[in-house]
Amino acid sequence: YDVSRWVHTRDIVIDETEIPHSHPVLTLHARHLKDDDLLLSTFVHEQTHRMLDEHPTEHAAAVRALRKLYPRIPVGYPEGSDSAEVNYDHLIIIYIEYRADQRLMGELRARAVMEFLSHDHYRWLYRELLREPEKVGRVVKASGL
Repeated sequence: YDVSRWVHTRDIVIDETEIPHSHPVLTLHARHLKDDDLLLSTFVHEQTHRMLDEHPTEHAAAVRALRKLYPRIPVGYPEGSDSAEVNYDHLIIIYIEYRADQRLMGELRARAVMEFLSHDHYRWLYRELLREPEKVGRVVKASGL
């Protein structure tokens, strides 16, 4: 896959014992070793965290707009992450992840990845993106991300 559009760091660690994360070093796991689509989606997801760091003004604008659209957002595993702030970040990230997946693997496979993730972790966030992707998409586009 040509993922160059979504690469924001080339410093990557693969660690089978770690939960994927973007900082301080982008770290991926081997949990989805037998599913290339899930591995690819996880790679894009973690890279997108880095992209938000590169665009702080646009990122802040998007979060402000999302707070208005979603004044009450689930906090805590498995529906969301550990804070509302991080959940707003994840709505942006998951939207970009979904659009990237569509370009890289096609609509059906991208949808299957999102469906799987909507039953795995950040469940509410992934379900919301599947239910109405353009709601978050309008915010992402308007903010310039």
